[in-house]
Amino acid sequence: VGAGPYGVAVDAGTHTVSGANSVIKTMSVINGAAVTSTIAVGASPYGVAVDAGTHTVYVANAENGTVSVINGATVTSTIAVGRLAYRVAVDAGTHTVYVANYSDNTVSVINRATGRLAGTIRVGRGPYGVAVDAATHGLYVTNQDGNTVSFLSVIQDPPLITSKPPPDGVVGADFTLTLTATGYPAPAFGLGVGV
Repeated sequence: VGAGPYGVAVDAGTHTVSGANSVIKTMSVINGAAVTSTIAVGASPYGVAVDAGTHTVYVANAENGTVSVINGATVTSTIAVGRLAYRVAVDAGTHTVYVANYSDNTVSVINRATGRLAGTIRVGRGPYGVAVDAATHGLYVTNQDGNTVSFLSVIQDPPLITSKPPPDGVVGADFTLTLTATGYPAPAFGLGVGV
């Protein structure tokens, strides 16, 4: 692998290993015992997490406060988060991504559906490690400078209607409307009759 390896993660579905090389700003992809590709990422990559459901790799780049999003062997986007983004974790059930920002005393929340920063959560001093309980979706953050662990029960993904606006209807004619939405827990729709 490259110089200064820090974070490592395994995709349980593909058995591919992803490792961050902090000194040379790359991530090594390993299949079996061989490095199959090297991907350029941001400055000082430390943490690596894999969403096994989508096979997307997230790399926390500490020096420039970003997360590199990798699909296959390509960086598909770079998302700005907080200062000294050391560690990253993915909620396997909701595909929400959490990044510990050491210098900001925050955790950044990335919405996988939009590929954007969804919000920031204030935690203790010097957040360094971050982990998600897949069953409860609870978030645990180790705060290195505060000698504490923060626990957060967070709503992972607020409902977002993804279908197009409804078409105009005609009085007395049949009308069909299909609604789709993302979110966790899964959104439910109700039907009401208006005046």
